[in-house]
Amino acid sequence: MLKRLLIVAILSIATYSLSAQQYEEVIVDSDTLRYRYTPTDQTSKNTISTFGQRLYNYTTLEEGERINFSVTGTPAYSANLGWSLMAIGDIQYRTRNISQPQSLQICATASLTGYYGLDIDGINIFSRGKHRLSYSLKAHSTPTKIYGLDFATSAQNSCGSYTNNMYVASICYTTLLSQRYLLGAHLDYRYEKADKLDSYASTIICDRNKRYYGGGVGATFGIRNSRTEGINLKRGIDITIDTTFRPHFISNNDSDILQINLLFDYYQPLWKNALLAIDIYGEYNTKNTPWMLRAELGDNYRMRGYYPGRYNGNTLITGQLELRQLIWQSLVIAAWGGVGSVFSPEDNFDTSKILPNYGAGIRWHLNTDTAIRFDVGFGRGCYNFILGLNEAF
Repeated sequence: MLKRLLIVAILSIATYSLSAQQYEEVIVDSDTLRYRYTPTDQTSKNTISTFGQRLYNYTTLEEGERINFSVTGTPAYSANLGWSLMAIGDIQYRTRNISQPQSLQICATASLTGYYGLDIDGINIFSRGKHRLSYSLKAHSTPTKIYGLDFATSAQNSCGSYTNNMYVASICYTTLLSQRYLLGAHLDYRYEKADKLDSYASTIICDRNKRYYGGGVGATFGIRNSRTEGINLKRGIDITIDTTFRPHFISNNDSDILQINLLFDYYQPLWKNALLAIDIYGEYNTKNTPWMLRAELGDNYRMRGYYPGRYNGNTLITGQLELRQLIWQSLVIAAWGGVGSVFSPEDNFDTSKILPNYGAGIRWHLNTDTAIRFDVGFGRGCYNFILGLNEAF
């Protein structure tokens, strides 16, 4: 009897600090003791411990690693901005269990034409590179020429001017489905306003809204099968399909907007130190897309012979082929040719709206990923000089 009472007392003390919720039976000398207890939740402790360790690894530098900070200043030139100066601050570091560097880049630009811009771009990598979170903040004030909002008007040499003020915040999460395939989702919010319109620009825009604000949500699918093996040595295919839906109830637009972008890049080495690069790009916007969000033909990367935004429409298709030849150490010369067109539902498409583009340039590679690029591009009745960083594609 005394032995039985002692066992009961021990079990009572052991379970006193717990909120008893389960029952257990113990047989002692043919007598059955039934008691109640609550087991400790070891799973939650392990979960907290695992999460805490992952957070510690993510926020702690790898042993022996330091934060690398660099500042670079470089001049640039383009038809719409004129001569400008860029100051780029780059922060890179590696955390535990992540081989690729995390990065944060801040770029400030100002030009003699009155343009100024600030771009903040960051990339954070998780799970040994499988998951990636990128974010971006942009604030630009750009003196802009406008030739027209339809093909016929844009083809004329008359143009107006205004200042485009744009503010964009975006965030994108991507995950690798395999070594080649990735899937992502993104959110953004943008505000754009046309200020300081001259009389011709006011005539072109007429009674259209001169301001847009709204958010968007979208998805991205990509195939990344290209690899850089050295200066002017790259091979493989990159494909990206990006969709963005902009609902009217979180914007000042009367209807929903759907935007679809398609990018195809192909790289193939030819003879010694020669590389063939092909770029095909398409952009589609639904009919009621505000004029400030529609596709624009001409920039520093595609249709390089045209003033950025010279032609404006709902749908854009461009293609270009570029031959690059390493001629001495880090010096590369390039020549390209291509075509493109932009049109809207109200336009009657015909072959006369297919615009040519060709040009040549030189690149001085600072390393395999960074180069100073100078291009001269020609289009139908126009040309453009470009001085900037990195390859066009």
